[in-house]
Amino acid sequence: MSARIVALVFALLILGSAGQSHSRSQPLTLKLTYTMVHGGLKTVVPPASEEMPKLGLALSGGGAKAAASIGILKVLDKEGIPVSFIAGTSMGAGVGGLYAAGFTPEQIEQLFITNDWNSLFTDTPARAFLTQEQKESGDRYLLEFTFDRGRFTPPSGLTAGQKLTNLLAAKTLAASFEADLDFNKLKVPFRAIATDIETGKAVVLDHGLLHEAIRASTAIPIVFQPVEFQGRLLVDGGLVNNLPVDVTKSMGADIVVAVDSSARLERKDQLTSLVEIMGQSISLQVRRKSEEEAARADLVIEPDTSAYSFTDFPSIREIIRKGEEAAQAALPRIHALLSKKTAATGGEEHILITSLIIRGSRDISEASIRYAMMPVISRREASVDGIFAAMVAVSRLGYFSDVTVELESEGEGTRAILTVEENPVVQSIRLSGNTIVSTEEILKTLSWQQGRPLNTTRLLSALDSIVNRCRSQGYLLTRVDRAGLIPGSGTLEIVLYEGRVDSITLVGQRDTQPSLIQRETVTRTGKPLNFISAANDIQHLYALDYFESLTVDMAKSEQGGVDLTLKIKEKPTTKVRLGIRYDLDDYFTGLTDIVVDNVLGRGIQVYLNTRYGNYTDLTLGYHSPVILDTYFVHTVQAFYRERHYFIYDNKQKVNDLDIVRTGAEIAFGYQWFRFGDTYLRYRYATDTTEQTLGINPPKNVTHIGSLAFLTTVDTRDRSVFSHSGILFKGSYETAQPGYGSSNAFTKTSAYAQGNLPLGERHTIILEGSGGIGSGVLPYQEEFGIGGADYLLGIPLLGYQRREFVGEDELGLSLAYQWKIKEYQLKAVKAVYLYVAGQEANVWDSRSSMSLDNLRNGVGIGLHADTIIGPVKFDYAFGEQHRYTVYFSAGFDY
Repeated sequence: MSARIVALVFALLILGSAGQSHSRSQPLTLKLTYTMVHGGLKTVVPPASEEMPKLGLALSGGGAKAAASIGILKVLDKEGIPVSFIAGTSMGAGVGGLYAAGFTPEQIEQLFITNDWNSLFTDTPARAFLTQEQKESGDRYLLEFTFDRGRFTPPSGLTAGQKLTNLLAAKTLAASFEADLDFNKLKVPFRAIATDIETGKAVVLDHGLLHEAIRASTAIPIVFQPVEFQGRLLVDGGLVNNLPVDVTKSMGADIVVAVDSSARLERKDQLTSLVEIMGQSISLQVRRKSEEEAARADLVIEPDTSAYSFTDFPSIREIIRKGEEAAQAALPRIHALLSKKTAATGGEEHILITSLIIRGSRDISEASIRYAMMPVISRREASVDGIFAAMVAVSRLGYFSDVTVELESEGEGTRAILTVEENPVVQSIRLSGNTIVSTEEILKTLSWQQGRPLNTTRLLSALDSIVNRCRSQGYLLTRVDRAGLIPGSGTLEIVLYEGRVDSITLVGQRDTQPSLIQRETVTRTGKPLNFISAANDIQHLYALDYFESLTVDMAKSEQGGVDLTLKIKEKPTTKVRLGIRYDLDDYFTGLTDIVVDNVLGRGIQVYLNTRYGNYTDLTLGYHSPVILDTYFVHTVQAFYRERHYFIYDNKQKVNDLDIVRTGAEIAFGYQWFRFGDTYLRYRYATDTTEQTLGINPPKNVTHIGSLAFLTTVDTRDRSVFSHSGILFKGSYETAQPGYGSSNAFTKTSAYAQGNLPLGERHTIILEGSGGIGSGVLPYQEEFGIGGADYLLGIPLLGYQRREFVGEDELGLSLAYQWKIKEYQLKAVKAVYLYVAGQEANVWDSRSSMSLDNLRNGVGIGLHADTIIGPVKFDYAFGEQHRYTVYFSAGFDY
């Protein structure tokens, strides 16, 4: 029974009636209730208020529509209505799981709004974690097939959901650990609903890793691969129970509010993608079950999401607002359900305080105590609740281990005798368990405490600040394990727990060498677990493209730290990748690459790359680490290339050249983490050049033997339609007879691109290029300008591809890119307006180079980011009345 109730009972017994009184015939003692924090600090527990019924939420799925649940939570939070239980299905499990893990509705809202849902529903690794070679090649493919044990193995879903797993794990792994993998011990008890794809039965997930439970509940069939969880193969829970009212009731909720965001089916004009059709199919199947569940709820809130589709993630803000509107409309009914009928007490006793006596205060001034008691003293007449509130205020000064009040009759009023028990003086502070923040820094933070009475309020605030600092750096398991005075001494002992990693176990790894995995990770045993680093480790490993999925399990070790288990599912090593491109110059160009990855588990890649259409490329080679646990690499490859070049004079084609190059190269280099790479390369090639016009056109054979130094830095967020980051490419190449070359020449080139974001949708793109050649450069080694792409040279809008050729080059470009519209989970992802002004020229001698005779080009275009790659339509004009139209679909290669 709470202190407040005890006091009221005593008061009623003394008075013998329910009326008001200003004096008392017998003393009454009021005592506070205390609890121990961190195993050694005594803090007050405020008197319990009248107990409210326990409210539970049942959150439905519905894709983007389920974001309306966030609006419901925002309104409940603002009204101070506590949620005691949550059960969710599919996206409702995502919202509910994050709330149960401790995120505020505003934090969940921000996560949903800022998340790139297009990226989340693909398995493409984040570009920031790719090597430069992967950045240059990875965007080219439309389809990828794996080949295993003599047959092609199609995936069980369009995506393995690795990015969604990474996101959820980063947000909820610490909460899972703190709750001992028991969903009842989360900030709010939680259940996720999934479907056992083998039996078709509903599975209520109440323990384990929270992120895996949410992933299982959101595994839309065909879109996401099923999730193996606790011995079952699970998919989206919406198939069997999209509105888990029964589950919420079984958790102990007195009142269940069901939030059905998908009650209204989508119109046919909204069903424009595979995901939307899948979502509608699920809704059709589960409608009857949802209606049955809704009938069991005390209140059903149906946000009006009829104007939005299953994949309408760009409208998240509006959908959340629909949830807020629905919750506001339902508030009177919610308050009515929560109001508890209690027997009338006949009125609350008021006590006339005629004097206040303070006892037990030695080092703490009476003035500060009287100030805390001011609400009671100033009004003279006080309720028992008011006296308790004043006692809590005194206790929260932090200096006292006990506060009591005795009420004695004094004439026609009441004398209040406040007795406090001061905390001992702290003579010294002993720290242990801290490695993240130094002992000196912590002691400096707590210097105010030494030599003064223990102040639990201020100490707890300071310790929270230290813990929050560690957690903000990614050490989410940091907490105060123990804090308090050592009995019989004046020593304040503080023991921190930082989540030390005691073991790391690999599960599912068959071929990949452990040293290769260790190279990509920084998490080590004996160090505190940093969740930011651990999440990056998973990203780095996944970016290798050797693994279909990676998940991390956590458990408390016998030594009191953390045991990590990295569960790996390796991909088949052989992959066939396909791509296609169309443009007005080459028409259709196809791409087929056959790659054998991670040979012998040592990161070796063997590949056969082919390009075919108006030109032909064949490249056979391998790429391998020099030393397994370093980023030193080497590449050996042989190639065959056919190119067709048009020769222009005064805007007219005057000749064409067919050039066939065969050769091989070997390169040694270093991958600069994920920012770029540097290579030293030897190349030997034979070029056969033939003019296609004239009778018996001449055929020339040239040998090239050269050494080259190549370096690249690439921090762009995307390779096409970049919004931020830079790209730099530099090279120096020298060909000499001693290297096997027919002619001696040198060639130096540099290219730089900077993307300057102006808000979320606007980008300024600055580009510059320069090159210097000397000696006898073969035609195909000369610098070429003209066109809208980099396939044969450097772009210059308004001109034909590679219209001008020379041994020296200089170019500048200024462009503006505006993302007009963005789409989520559509065939077209975004539409852009592109405007550019460019200047460039080439010269046959360095002495002729001048900024005064650069050629000008201006263009405007409408570009689109689509599922087949960039689609670009540009209209441009150059000097001498040049007007040119460019169109391309697909990536450059």
